[in-house]
Amino acid sequence: MPRWRLALLAAALLGAGLALWIRTAPPPPEAAAPAPAPTRAPFTVLTGEGPLALQDLRGRAVIVYFGYTACPDFCPTTLATVAAAVRRLPEADQPRATALMVSVDPERDTPERLTEYARYFHPSFFGGTRPLAEITGIAADWGVVFRKANAGASAMGYAVDHSTDAFLVGPDGRFLRVIPHGTSAEALAAAFAEALGPSEAEGAGPAHAGGLPGAGPG
Repeated sequence: MPRWRLALLAAALLGAGLALWIRTAPPPPEAAAPAPAPTRAPFTVLTGEGPLALQDLRGRAVIVYFGYTACPDFCPTTLATVAAAVRRLPEADQPRATALMVSVDPERDTPERLTEYARYFHPSFFGGTRPLAEITGIAADWGVVFRKANAGASAMGYAVDHSTDAFLVGPDGRFLRVIPHGTSAEALAAAFAEALGPSEAEGAGPAHAGGLPGAGPG
């Protein structure tokens, strides 16, 4: 048979096979529905002193941070920075600025342990958690993701990878802005001062959040 006929026959067979595959191939998977936008709704955690609702802290500017007490770096760095920012405020305003650490590791972090951990950084700070299923829902609503990770040969058993942004809530209980990890104590103090307002933060310097990288409603 001439080579050109062999080539035509091969092309015909290839075309027929391709048509059959198209007819029988499974449809492509549907695109996953986008995750709902965070609403950052108020929530309640269990602390060493009993239940604490975010709304119980109305009247204060609050930094909300999701982490865990065995965190080796981001969590202690963030809480230490918040404590330094609070101490930069005028003495009269310091009681109106605080932090709430929410543990994403309730398996190991008891309410009592969390309260002790938070108070290590500042006596006005709070720490609490909920059962894992509830914390997962709260974290998702605040735009926070976390997961267990292998800690290798560490005695910790496991680590928890988690988002590192913090969140500033105003004295009226409403979310104000995202505070990126690495924000300086000086910039955070300015954000506290702005949240508290000029009458409460008089003398704290310009009431603006200059120096907050990427700050803004998120």
